[in-house]
Amino acid sequence: MMITNILDYLFEAAGKYPDKRAYFDETSEYSYLKLLNDSKAIAVKLIKKLPGSCRPVLIYMEKSPFVLSAFFGSVMSRNFYVPLDTGMPDYRIGLIAENLKPAAIITDMAHYDKAKTFCTSVFIYEEMTETNVEDELIKERLAASLDTDPVYVLYTSGSTGVPKGVVVSHRSLIDYIENFCDEIDIRNDDIIANQAPFYFDASLIDIYCTLKTGASMGIVP
Repeated sequence: MMITNILDYLFEAAGKYPDKRAYFDETSEYSYLKLLNDSKAIAVKLIKKLPGSCRPVLIYMEKSPFVLSAFFGSVMSRNFYVPLDTGMPDYRIGLIAENLKPAAIITDMAHYDKAKTFCTSVFIYEEMTETNVEDELIKERLAASLDTDPVYVLYTSGSTGVPKGVVVSHRSLIDYIENFCDEIDIRNDDIIANQAPFYFDASLIDIYCTLKTGASMGIVP
């Protein structure tokens, strides 16, 4: 069966390797099943609170495994994510927010006050993961999804002075990851080292090749 949604990798990996370490750093880790459940909780919160679909959701958190559930939860709600770095200058984030006019921003409690300056609709990550999962709500939303739906938007360095967003769809990302994993021969017993920031396109290989193959990804300090 042809993969049409990048989340198909997550559902399959959680089914095959529920207790396996998916993403980890020095202080925290996610099993595939926990990652799936937290992503579902975030998705349900967004579905209930945000009207419409295919809308941008800013992710404003310190880099950690938990950021991944914010990414996947946004996509599971049939919206798309836009990774920000808490170390970015406020001016740059302001330009991105002005350009995108995001539906919401997901942040953690530590960055809540700053996040409110970029977007009026702010969700606290720690509270979102406590949302009761409603699988039927998620299935209904995903049933309407298309492989041309956006997964994420990454912003360029802004050498002209203004960052420019690059939109990537499910089909584009799936085709890229399928070919890359085959070419490099990534397998489920591999451990992938992630060094690139999540707002940089090189990180996509680490994140999604891990997800596709059921491997593990360690975040390099």
